[in-house]
Amino acid sequence: MKMANKSIFIFLVFSFVHFSCAAQSNETFIGKWKVIGVKDGVEYDYKTQKITVTNALKDSLKGHPDSTDAIEALTYFVKMYSNYYFEFTKDGHYTEIRNGKARPTAKYTIDYINLAINLEYELPTLTGNKNIKMDYQFRNGFLELKIKGIQSEKAIFILEKTINN
Repeated sequence: MKMANKSIFIFLVFSFVHFSCAAQSNETFIGKWKVIGVKDGVEYDYKTQKITVTNALKDSLKGHPDSTDAIEALTYFVKMYSNYYFEFTKDGHYTEIRNGKARPTAKYTIDYINLAINLEYELPTLTGNKNIKMDYQFRNGFLELKIKGIQSEKAIFILEKTINN
């Protein structure tokens, strides 16, 4: 009897994982996503225009004479994404659009198990990489992308899907 219960439990776990992965398909990502918030030492909410300096950043700058300059630079960095979009197309292409200008396009694949988006650029990016991995999660209807940041290991970009997709 115990073996039957174990088998049923294992079946239910695999079913849950399968249906969770199936619930997120490329269709979920397809469209244009506007950056509405960035977290990279300094957190900026574009809708409310609220700026917050994280405790981790404050702690890392304690005792540094130019800590104010560092915070101003990071604030400038996060604010520059105010008119920034991430676009995923049906044919598997990814583009970042800053102030109406498209940046180099990449091919994307989605790893539903590890919650990652893998980008493959034709030419190396400014950092010299052709392949970039972004961790993702959906939270409260928003797409959060974790990308290598300036201040943190992974900056978080909070995206809202635009209506005119």
